[in-house]
Amino acid sequence: MAVYSSSRCGHCGHVWRSMRVGSDLTFGPTYIRCRQCKKINKSGLHLYRDFNWFGKLLFITGRILLLLGIGAALLYFGYLAASDLYYFEITQRKLKFQFNPNNYGIWELVVGHVVFVLLSLLGVFRVFKFFYTPFEVRELTKKADANGGYLWNDEWY
Repeated sequence: MAVYSSSRCGHCGHVWRSMRVGSDLTFGPTYIRCRQCKKINKSGLHLYRDFNWFGKLLFITGRILLLLGIGAALLYFGYLAASDLYYFEITQRKLKFQFNPNNYGIWELVVGHVVFVLLSLLGVFRVFKFFYTPFEVRELTKKADANGGYLWNDEWY
């Protein structure tokens, strides 16, 4: 989900805007430096290394629930779309899997398959985004350390 974010410099009032995907409420640079007036602003966010143990637990738990939960739900909905198009039958040690064309026209079948593929792919990408989190944390920390503990407003917003 994309989130429109807008903030303003506390010193000169310059407005910073961005469209972020998967915005987090607590994770981010602690200090943001304005490109216009070159002054530093506190953001109210924290780098992962600055969280206490409870904050780290909440961050990881939130990522697990959000990304893996959404990914699993999308995979499940993709399965439901496919199970309506296909016929599954389990008999004595056999699994029958065949196409179920009953009550479906060609366009319903095409749309059903497209929905199944899109939901499944979206679910898989959401699960993989969870495993991207350590890289995201490392890159943000590296940028903040290279700048002296802050990010420029156009690097974050």
